[in-house]
Order: sequence, then C-alpha cells, then structure tokens
Amino acid sequence: MILGETIVAAVLTLLVVVAALYWMWLIPTTPATGSQQAPVSGWMTVAADEHLIHRDGDEYFVNNSVVETILKARQDRNLILIATALSDEEGSKIKQAVAQSALGNLVPGHRVILSEKEEGRISIVRQLQPSVHYEVSPSIMAALQGKVPLVVTLTTR
Repeated sequence: MILGETIVAAVLTLLVVVAALYWMWLIPTTPATGSQQAPVSGWMTVAADEHLIHRDGDEYFVNNSVVETILKARQDRNLILIATALSDEEGSKIKQAVAQSALGNLVPGHRVILSEKEEGRISIVRQLQPSVHYEVSPSIMAALQGKVPLVVTLTTR
C-alpha cells in the first residue's frame, strides 16, 4: 500500500514539474536589466500625441519622421494608435489625419483608440497587453513599467 502511494505521489510531482516547465516555455520573459527586446509579432501600441499627430488650427497632420520610426519598429506586429481627443469632432479629425497618412493602410479607423486623459491611455494599454508600447509621457511610461513587456520612448529620429 505504501509503495502505491509513493508511485502516485511521484507521478503527480512529475506532472506538476512538466506543467511548470511547459508554462515557463510558453510565456516569454523580458530581462529585468540590460537590453530588452519585445517579441516581433503580436500587438504594438503607440501614443499618438503631439509627436505623431500635431494640430495646426482646426487641421491635424501626421508627422512623417515619426511614422518612419514606427514602421521600422513595427516588423510583423499589428499596430494600434492611442490618441488624446477631448471631443468626438476632434477624434474624427485625428482618425481622418491617420487615414490620409502613410499609416492609413496599416491602421484602420477601428485601431485608432481615443482617450481624454493619460489615465485612460494607461488603462487602454494595460487592457490590450501589447508586446511593446511607444510612449511620449514619462508618467505613463512609469505607470506601465512591469505591466507591458517593453515600453519605449517615442522620438522623432
């Protein structure tokens, strides 16, 4: 009887170890220090604020130098833009500017998500769980550390 219980315990332990190893293999990890790289597939979110979309009077324009940066970093990732808009009219103009830009073919209107405040952008990024998020706001970058595998400063170079 004791031999049978020992065999059952050994088999259960082996199953737990195999399941843990499989789980570790399935979920990619990001190093805590040093250079970090996000997976090259999945989703990429980008803060579409003043660096990417700028306003001139009532018109909105996409900054092509930032678009080049985004396209180089995108690889095989699906792209979602998160923009700040204080009204539906402003949101429509932002979506129209994106549609008329070089991003128009890559980012359909339903992938331009609008938020009024920084807290909303943080929540959106956390819900979408992208493999990488490009951001301009230091406070949002700080809030997303540890919540998103890789948070990168969006620059115009």
